[in-house]
Amino acid sequence: MRRHVPSLLLLVLLATALPALPGQNQWTALGPAGAQVYAVAVSPASRDLLYVGLSPGYGRSTDRGATWSLVSAPFVTYSIAIDPIAPDRILAGTSAGLGLSTDGGETWTTRLTQMTTVVTFDSKDPNVAYAGARYGLFKSVDRGVTWVEASTGLGTNPYVLALAVHPVQNNVIYAGLWGGIYRSTNGGNSWNVAGSANGRITSIAVDPVNPDLVVAPAGTIGVARSTDGGAHWGTTAANLFPQAILADRAVAGTFYLGSENGFYISQSIVILSILAYNWAGKNIEINAFKRIFNSINSVLERKEIEINGEAAI
Repeated sequence: MRRHVPSLLLLVLLATALPALPGQNQWTALGPAGAQVYAVAVSPASRDLLYVGLSPGYGRSTDRGATWSLVSAPFVTYSIAIDPIAPDRILAGTSAGLGLSTDGGETWTTRLTQMTTVVTFDSKDPNVAYAGARYGLFKSVDRGVTWVEASTGLGTNPYVLALAVHPVQNNVIYAGLWGGIYRSTNGGNSWNVAGSANGRITSIAVDPVNPDLVVAPAGTIGVARSTDGGAHWGTTAANLFPQAILADRAVAGTFYLGSENGFYISQSIVILSILAYNWAGKNIEINAFKRIFNSINSVLERKEIEINGEAAI
């Protein structure tokens, strides 16, 4: 079915660990007015081309958020992934299933018919993509055309909420489920529980500079953190009620966190050889659009810094 893409949003982009300058510690609303934004993606072809997942529908801007084209559809778009080699090829996880577009979001075909909560391309091989759904995890080796279930080891009817592919060893994948974190070391062919992390895992971030450092929001438990690639976990920030997290693509140990209490930034600090974390709040109310952080990784990859905030030291 042919659709024209969205018009408005609130695009929030983050600053890396730079000294604060006058006027930097602020946020700018870009629309869509009154919409719940669940996902954001920036095209690798042009920094002006933005996609957003909305409730309901989805949207696109060709001028970095100044104006938007909107599609009001009978579904929520939870996640958007853009092919890094062929940017007109887009995957969208929605409450109605998994959609594939090969023309920049103008038209779509349905590739999975169950609610799809998260989609991502492989970190090295763009032919490979992964999708987390209400009842399982799926893998494609033909750039999203066909999908096979890859849920072995995840239990019965696993509800997959988050995915992250190791930036170097792309056979290593992390999956966040309603009841904890799982890890695959063979490209999703089989899965095992990753240490003792539990809770409702809504997002996972792997530090691109130090991939052994893995961080994941775990609901009321706080932020789960592993320094050995998911073998062992500790928790921090239990009072923040975190929802989504991402790793800075340039500054090791720096993470951005969207929570029910607002937006936070953290940097690792070595004190007497002990890795500690300090979370500092930013002046933004997340609430209705907190899930925007779930798909903002592509924004940081392109270093499109539109809004700025002080780094936490």
